[in-house]
Amino acid sequence: MGEHDAASARGDHAGHERGSALLLMPAGVLILLVLAAIAFDLAVGFQAKRALLELADAAANDAVGHGLDEARLRADGSSCLDAARVRRSVAATLAASDVHAELVELRLSSARTGCPDGVVITLRGTRVAPFIAAVPGANPPEPLIASARATLVVR
Repeated sequence: MGEHDAASARGDHAGHERGSALLLMPAGVLILLVLAAIAFDLAVGFQAKRALLELADAAANDAVGHGLDEARLRADGSSCLDAARVRRSVAATLAASDVHAELVELRLSSARTGCPDGVVITLRGTRVAPFIAAVPGANPPEPLIASARATLVVR
């Protein structure tokens, strides 16, 4: 019995399968790259949503803080918001931010009749997915919506 016949009788095929693991390495690396791209796109999307929520919170808080109708407060002591001052404050906050957001809704709310003391703000942004956007036939980025509410409290 020859050396080749003895190796095949033992089930030792190492000589014939030499380098087969090397052929699987490019496929493994490609799978890792695709998974990393998906993870990166998800992280960027969550960060964009968080930034939009933080901007909505900041705009609502600024609107309530800067929107106090000082003339009415001095005249009769009521703490109400002035709609024009609220709009200017929200516009300034959005302009100062590096987050691209569109104002969808700006609504004054009131716990008392005739005296607005709260603000509701809704913003729209776009979720960015740099790797998925490069795939032909991929869905367009979905819009992000963030809302925030703030109420004027006088102590």
